[in-house]
Amino acid sequence: EMCADEILHLKKVGRRLPGRNFEIHQNFWRVFSKWSKTNEIEFMYLRTIANRREQILQRLENEDSIVLSLDAPEDEILVLTNMVAQGLLQVTTELPPRNDDFDAPFPRINAFGYSGLNYNVRSYDRTRLRFPVIYEKTDAFTTEHGLIPDVPIPTQPPLRPGETVARTSLWIDIHGNILPRVWELVLRSLLYLVVYRPGISAEAVQDSHKGKLGAWEAKLALQWMEATGLAERVEAAREEECGWRAGEWWYCALVSEIALWPAADAGAAKRDPKLTGEEAVDLTAGVEEDAEIAD
Repeated sequence: EMCADEILHLKKVGRRLPGRNFEIHQNFWRVFSKWSKTNEIEFMYLRTIANRREQILQRLENEDSIVLSLDAPEDEILVLTNMVAQGLLQVTTELPPRNDDFDAPFPRINAFGYSGLNYNVRSYDRTRLRFPVIYEKTDAFTTEHGLIPDVPIPTQPPLRPGETVARTSLWIDIHGNILPRVWELVLRSLLYLVVYRPGISAEAVQDSHKGKLGAWEAKLALQWMEATGLAERVEAAREEECGWRAGEWWYCALVSEIALWPAADAGAAKRDPKLTGEEAVDLTAGVEEDAEIAD
């Protein structure tokens, strides 16, 4: 039944052999892959953002401003936009002077539009409307983030009434050890939800993961994110209706001071192109296989 529901995958078809015959099916993990839907490998997306932030800070150490490139990648724009929202940077531009002389050369701003002697804008030179976007440091600028490092990863929840043995979270193995790749997988998925669905409850997180992550597991991880500064609690009349939203430093989630576990891309540089949706992925394997996780 679990194989039919694509929770488990039969690794060794036919006669049972010594060793592990079942693996967790790849489709089980798909509900956790919520970030990049483009060419970026999902498990590298937030680390790419963290690395981009470091590059931006290095540039701003010796400069008071950054001019946004016309082909700037998405992760750079994301970091700069969040720094503006925090008041660390401000956006300005350099516009050409206004000149209402119809025959004046470009670049210029005037009251007659930019299409020349007619209204045919299909052949219009769009470069005439390209002006630099400049990000300048403000007095509040800092190279430090506001996250709290070294918060222990939760290993087990408090016992419920009547329980004698603690429940085992998804990111904990049967020996009580943390599975770093699974923990980061859960963290990335929860971070996406609190960013794009602010106020989401633990029960709604469970529904978003189609029951593959329990509400109690979500709450346990969200409490860690709150202690770290990645998430904020949205109070409600009843505790079970409490929601969560992203903290202002959420985009620093996988900076080196916070993500102290082995990186998901610590192994091979590329995924195995033969890995398909019909094959299983063992997230409990060593980090040398990390880059083979399909997004």
